[in-house]
Amino acid sequence: MVSSPAVRHAATVSVHYIRAFASAASALGAKPEALLAEAGLTPADLRDPDARLPLDALAALWIAAPRHTGVDAFGLRMAQLTPPPAFDVVDYAMRASDHLRDAYRKALRYLRIHISAASHVVEEDGDEARLHFALSVPVPAGATRQGVVFALAAMVVRGRAVTGTGLPLVEVRFALPRPADVSEHERFFRAPVRWNAERHTLVLARSTLDLPVRSADPNLARLIDRCAQDLLEKLPSPESFLDGVRRAILEGLRGGVPTAPEIARRLGVSVRSLQRRLHDERATFQGLVDDVRRELSLRHLAGDGLSVGELTFLLGFSEPSAFHRAFRRWTGTTPAEYRRARTASATG
Repeated sequence: MVSSPAVRHAATVSVHYIRAFASAASALGAKPEALLAEAGLTPADLRDPDARLPLDALAALWIAAPRHTGVDAFGLRMAQLTPPPAFDVVDYAMRASDHLRDAYRKALRYLRIHISAASHVVEEDGDEARLHFALSVPVPAGATRQGVVFALAAMVVRGRAVTGTGLPLVEVRFALPRPADVSEHERFFRAPVRWNAERHTLVLARSTLDLPVRSADPNLARLIDRCAQDLLEKLPSPESFLDGVRRAILEGLRGGVPTAPEIARRLGVSVRSLQRRLHDERATFQGLVDDVRRELSLRHLAGDGLSVGELTFLLGFSEPSAFHRAFRRWTGTTPAEYRRARTASATG
């Protein structure tokens, strides 16, 4: 796989998250060492409580866990096996909040402590409230299927715990194909579950957010907020959505040009959601494809001596003449002329 510094991401996950994952998998019959090995990890990697691991490792674990446990709905089960305070500062912040609205907003703000690419948003519109979940970087579809179900189910588990209620939901929506068996999902959420939706969303009555938190403690809340903010400030800057799209395009380029539906699958979103978010960022899919191809061509022509034919394949062009036309459009010159000019500049 070709990588480029401009499209590489630094999405990470906390060791605490991986430990919770391994504990849930063990409770469901998996051998943690064998499961960790599939993600290139060992128990020794989990000893430092302050360490952060690549998001790719978590994605590999999500894919492997159903096979190791025999539980297809592993993400849903893990949410039930990791109740508060499994995620320490996030859970403590929720438990000290005044009401569910405040608890959810704090959970969504601080979730990046455990998974830096997580993106939760609470929207209130009329009588309805919607909690949306997304990742700002692409992960394999198998990991998305487990991870987003866990993310929404974990919010339900925590909402029920802090309010002491059944947390009535209006609807649950997943931008995922419908599994063969959805009975476990329907039993857990106690609400209609819609698949192939545009976004991953919990829908509640707006008034539900007014439910009081049983263990509210304003003084403790202020202390936890300061601690959580310190942890957030130590995190690397998260990759933007556009950077995630660029990286997915780069990874899909070899041997052809990736289409919008292919990139949407890599990102774990619908095509409509992809196009909407690009529009919000004032970008187009074809424009990003063009940007990635241009950047990659300039880098290789300036550095590693690949032939024009090799670059043609690498960039997904059907033939060298198509690459020449695109390169002249980008730079006003040909690949050979650009390479000669860069070589002369380096030796002069």
